[in-house]
Amino acid sequence: MKIKPSTIILLLLATVVAGGLYYHEAKIVPQQKAAAEKKLQLFTFTAESVKSLLIKTAAQTIKLERTPKPAIPTASAAGLATWHMKIIEVAANSLPSLSPEETIPEPDPNQEINPQNPEPTTAPAAANTPTAIPAMEPYVSFLLEQLVKGRAERIINASQERLQEYGLDKPNATIEITLSNKEMHKLILGKREFTGKLIYAQIDPPATTTGAQPVFLVSENFENAINRPLDEWKQPPEAETTPQNK
Repeated sequence: MKIKPSTIILLLLATVVAGGLYYHEAKIVPQQKAAAEKKLQLFTFTAESVKSLLIKTAAQTIKLERTPKPAIPTASAAGLATWHMKIIEVAANSLPSLSPEETIPEPDPNQEINPQNPEPTTAPAAANTPTAIPAMEPYVSFLLEQLVKGRAERIINASQERLQEYGLDKPNATIEITLSNKEMHKLILGKREFTGKLIYAQIDPPATTTGAQPVFLVSENFENAINRPLDEWKQPPEAETTPQNK
């Protein structure tokens, strides 16, 4: 049976169309999805590359610092906390309960004073120097997980008026991230949107701008990760002597 030329042309066209559809579904669509996912990703660094986190909220400002690893591992270093916390500033109504070793000693009234030098011969404690306290590592890990794996539900462009409406001109919280390569990032958290489950946020906002800026709607887990009393951030004393590998 002789096939008509028109039939052959139709078969060729159908083959070309089918091949094009397959290529689009197999190659183009996955690439588009990957690009969209990458666009919604908040940060590209890893948890291991984070050196410190400065967390500012209405109640307090604390700094979480990764404990440097010793050049030569020792048995005594195995039980050291991976993260330490420094209390930078505390609101008057959120003063922490200090342990005896964290309190500043009162001056000794019986201390001898040199007439030539009315200052005490013993140097006073540095009241303005934050004390490094072992941090509660599960809470630090939870915060790092949000930063590393967190994605925006959606991204919108907001004018300066909208930024104020979203609470981003005077943010409820700020997280400043310092990486081991000295690269720095900033995440600021504003108000919640109407459902109460998402938060308006900005990443590395410019210092000054007059145009529209991208605003990320992120999970409420960010607030849950940082809105903790100081006592919750501190590692319990019994955990400080427990090796991390047990």
